[in-house]
Amino acid sequence: MRRARADVHDHTHTACDLRSPRPGRGARSHGRPPSRPTRPSPQAAPRQPAADSIDTNNDMRDDHLRSADFLEVQTYPTLTFTSTGIRRHGEGFLVEGDLTIKDVTRQITAEVEISGFTPGHDGVPRAGCSATFDIDRNDYNVTFSKVLETGGVMVGDRVSIQLSILAILQQS
Repeated sequence: MRRARADVHDHTHTACDLRSPRPGRGARSHGRPPSRPTRPSPQAAPRQPAADSIDTNNDMRDDHLRSADFLEVQTYPTLTFTSTGIRRHGEGFLVEGDLTIKDVTRQITAEVEISGFTPGHDGVPRAGCSATFDIDRNDYNVTFSKVLETGGVMVGDRVSIQLSILAILQQS
């Protein structure tokens, strides 16, 4: 049996959703998705979503998220994830790796679910998958916060990151 590798992903069918009290998206990404799950192995190639591609459907909020208060996209134009391992977990997989936001790198573990395989319009097989993980934004020097008149805070510390990926599989 030949092994399939996911060398690239379909940019038009790949998204990154960020969930906090203010949901957002950062969809422009470059890199290689994990290997086909029939024979998983870690891929060292980093994923690099463009930090300035955040889109919350609110231009003023997006500009603030791109500013020095949050992602500092002028200084740190990409977010980077480099996988270090993959293992089966129930019906899916756990992908471990190093996530870099701004000037901080931390290890995270993402739960990955494979939704299926299908041939693309060009006949090359594709794998649909989703991944989720949570981070504490303070761990990445994203520390802006503002106390509201009601006593609450404007921005929560926990951010849930949800990825929807259509991987283009290449035969090795």
